[in-house]
Amino acid sequence: MRKAAPNAELIVDANEAWRADNFAANLAACADVGVTLVEQPLPAGDDAALATIKRPIPVCADESVHDRVSLGSLVGKYDAVNIKLDKTGG
Repeated sequence: MRKAAPNAELIVDANEAWRADNFAANLAACADVGVTLVEQPLPAGDDAALATIKRPIPVCADESVHDRVSLGSLVGKYDAVNIKLDKTGG
């Protein structure tokens, strides 16, 4: 991809597929190839490890966000939030 589009921004949506025991290695691998953001790496509700693991690139919440009330539990775990229009009423 870098050869075809060297200036493209790469974002990885892990879609809750990573685990706390492989998060740091996966995130480091992403950083090494120039990924600029990883979205929802750990399963929603099982993301406490994000608060304790150093992140070389930003991590964005998606499935962990359901409404404004859920935002408070994300502080210190995520660097950004993906706000989907369908979740906010259009």
